[in-house]
Amino acid sequence: MLKLKIKSLDEVDESQQSLYEKDGDEFSLQVEGLPDVGALKRAKDHEVELRKATNEKLSELTAKYQKLEAKISEGEDAGNREKGDVGALEKSWQDKFQKQEDAHTAKVKGLESNLQAILVDNKALEMAGSISVKGSESVLMPHIKSRLAVEERDGKFVTVVKDVNGNSSASTLEELQAEISSNASFAPIIAGSQANGGGANGGNGTGSSASLKRSGMSAKDKGDYISVHGQDKFLQLPR
Repeated sequence: MLKLKIKSLDEVDESQQSLYEKDGDEFSLQVEGLPDVGALKRAKDHEVELRKATNEKLSELTAKYQKLEAKISEGEDAGNREKGDVGALEKSWQDKFQKQEDAHTAKVKGLESNLQAILVDNKALEMAGSISVKGSESVLMPHIKSRLAVEERDGKFVTVVKDVNGNSSASTLEELQAEISSNASFAPIIAGSQANGGGANGGNGTGSSASLKRSGMSAKDKGDYISVHGQDKFLQLPR
């Protein structure tokens, strides 16, 4: 998988170096339609700073407002006019910062939506297309999407697989694909599900687990193995 950011072109194959452009002290992957992940982080950071500045300004105005109220309570009529001025100023600041905060919140949501489309929707469509009977992708899509999420790990946004309870798991996309393929509920729309299943070795289920590796199994082999031995046994196989 290509990284969004690299510190040196030496980190990627020479054939892939042309896909990166200099971006400050790093190199950024240039792919049409890919959102600027850095922009998302900057927008979130800016939103935090904006909220901090707003709270500080409101605290300052509140202190001044309370001071003027104290004067009024002591009978200083001149404070009435000042009180009105401070109230108007406070509302003006509130309106100003609220508009800025709303704008940045909308920007963050837009970037998050782009990430969702690339790291969840596209992955689900790709998986559904590879295992379903042609024309049945839309049936599998909601089930696959419900098991995928976007998380930030080590400064990068990645696709993660959730378990059936909606919690993050250590499962890979390949393992999720195998799980979906072997689910009897989806058998009518899974390509090749009519074939006689068995073990991952020749379909007879008698192969030695010690000689098997998940990385060397096709999606169908994984599904067949899980249908015979179960998900737990499958996850115990070496990668």
